[in-house]
Amino acid sequence: MLRKLTLFLSLVLLNTSLHAQLDINYSYEGNADSVKLNFAKTEFSKYLKVAIFNSRIVQNVFNIKLIKEGATQNGSFSYTINSNGRLVNMICVGEDEAAIGHAMYTILESVGFQFDITGVVVPTVFKTAIFKSDTQSITPFTRWRGIRQHVNFPMDISSYPLAEAKEYLNNLVRMRFNKIAIHSYPNLWHEVNFEDSVDYAGNFFYGRQHDIPNMQIFTNHIRFNDKIFSIPEIEKSYANTPVKSKMAVAWMRSLIEYAQSIGLRVQVSIEPRSKGDIPLITRTVKSVINNYPSIDELELITEEMGGWGNATTKAQVNKIAVAQFGESILQDTTVTNVIKNSQPDLDVLFFQLGRNITALKLLEKDQEIISRSIKLNLGIYCVINDYAKVAFYIAKKYLPNNSVAIMPGHGSKRVANYLPNLIPIKSQIAPTTIYSWIEFDGLMFTQQNANEGIYDLMKHLKASNGAQQQSTILFNHWRTAENRTSARYAALNTLYGPIPQLDFYKQYAEKLQINNVAPYVQAMQLLEKIDWIATNDLPNIGFCWVGAWREGGPYTWINSKALKNVQGLYSQVNYNLKKAMYNVGSTSGSNYLTFLLNRSEASKLYLDAFEKGIQVQNIKQDSVGKFSSAQQLSASVICNDALTIFNKYLQKHVELMPDRGCEGTLINFWHAPIYGLKVIRYKYAGIPIDADPVIDNRKDAPPLPIYFKKN
Repeated sequence: MLRKLTLFLSLVLLNTSLHAQLDINYSYEGNADSVKLNFAKTEFSKYLKVAIFNSRIVQNVFNIKLIKEGATQNGSFSYTINSNGRLVNMICVGEDEAAIGHAMYTILESVGFQFDITGVVVPTVFKTAIFKSDTQSITPFTRWRGIRQHVNFPMDISSYPLAEAKEYLNNLVRMRFNKIAIHSYPNLWHEVNFEDSVDYAGNFFYGRQHDIPNMQIFTNHIRFNDKIFSIPEIEKSYANTPVKSKMAVAWMRSLIEYAQSIGLRVQVSIEPRSKGDIPLITRTVKSVINNYPSIDELELITEEMGGWGNATTKAQVNKIAVAQFGESILQDTTVTNVIKNSQPDLDVLFFQLGRNITALKLLEKDQEIISRSIKLNLGIYCVINDYAKVAFYIAKKYLPNNSVAIMPGHGSKRVANYLPNLIPIKSQIAPTTIYSWIEFDGLMFTQQNANEGIYDLMKHLKASNGAQQQSTILFNHWRTAENRTSARYAALNTLYGPIPQLDFYKQYAEKLQINNVAPYVQAMQLLEKIDWIATNDLPNIGFCWVGAWREGGPYTWINSKALKNVQGLYSQVNYNLKKAMYNVGSTSGSNYLTFLLNRSEASKLYLDAFEKGIQVQNIKQDSVGKFSSAQQLSASVICNDALTIFNKYLQKHVELMPDRGCEGTLINFWHAPIYGLKVIRYKYAGIPIDADPVIDNRKDAPPLPIYFKKN
């Protein structure tokens, strides 16, 4: 024992001695702002020490020069390393402070660190040979790359304590993302001030309060909250609408200001929709700027459209088009060819698009916006390809100098499929902001993998743009830990250009020391396949908006054959992940595979419960709309069996809860698919719903994801 203690103390003294000897010095050139570089410097020093103290190297003096230079405005960065004995000279160059930070993180990646959306993977062996001599120069494939946060569901950062939400942003910066867009639905994150009233913010989760059941599976695994799942700092004021509104804005303002302090460009996006007049839109924008005075960009985007609105005649659409764009619009065949005798949503799209364009033209002259240098953007969220195409055409025609963003489909694969037809003029692609997906909220309770669609998009952009840099690509996602793989893939693709999935999976396995590579790759490829099939053939099966389950949800229409197909694929994923778990050389690799397997097994349980639940489709009412006693008994057995499997899902889910989003998924599962199944049981079997009823007190609601399965 004494010998072990002596050895331990010797190691402590050695480590202390090394700490004392290490000397890291920073200097600046080119008006680099040392304050804006504080986060990157602190990070770099911390991880540099980890690498040095775990490696046998002679170098112990690091002189790091941070240079801000470059006028191309493309976010390029570089580093150069050389050494002389114990001295290491590092020069990190970037066009702005964020780019300088990217050079520093690139050095750390070259040393062996891996930065994921879930945190930092520390290697077991460090490649410190680069401290002798190394150089890299990178012009990013995409100038602005990052995340589009809808912040509207319990599993995204809109339920996080502020400190954990900030750590989420830290991870984005470490991944060398440089932009985040915050989408504020009506009454969610921005107030609107009138002369005698306030349209309050704080309408979390579309006004669907997520009470926490007094059950151990929830109370044992949901941190911070007592009764209502929400941002912990806000829970005690949840019933006080004015106070909750102020606290919501203050929370988001703190997050935005922090994001900017660590190197992220911040955009706030709002949907004026069809409410009120143009002055209301401009008033709303001014209120948003009052709430968030430091933002870099503001976007007016159409609300989500996918063909679920009321049908309108050609004459009605023509009337709205003329009102918004003038009589000449009816002479433009690119526009008129899309207008049919009857169609849904096109009238609303033209109306909102025209109003947003008019409002932006007025706002461009606003002195406050000019003085704050806030960039104004136009967004189009339309998943009907022909509509999106004509909307983009109109936007470029009537607002040629503004940035236009397009979200043309649900899921990464649809975005990639639709984009080539949507923007036929290649020169217009590079300046466009493209919204894609790391995950699709219609499949929230199952494990996804969006990489195929991400790659297809990048491949198309490279072929179309040539050497020209893509302006902006932002990705939608809600859960964090579940999307670790696709988030890193998205980060690397937007930085370097298209990386074949197979190459990425092999590199990822190598970093995590997953030595049984083939089954890991097979599992990821199967998840890609599931992602596309489930998006098309299992509509809304995992939509997390509580309102989608108010009348029972998709149990009455999900196709049994499609369901069994995806169940079988998840079984294959599970088999391959178990094989991949043999001979893993790192704890981080084992933890990664264990979590991925857990969520894939949970996905299989979710579909197993649905397989049981959809059997109610075989129970038909009689001619007067009644069920017999035997039918009611059969329905109750079906629903109870499905609920039993859902309970297994919950038990599987809580085995691993690495972040707050997992808690949000847990509570949302209770209020969405479980509640919906109890509604079905009540309708078919007459068994009272033992959960609290869903009160329809929303101020806003999302449309259901599109049902179209083609393309």
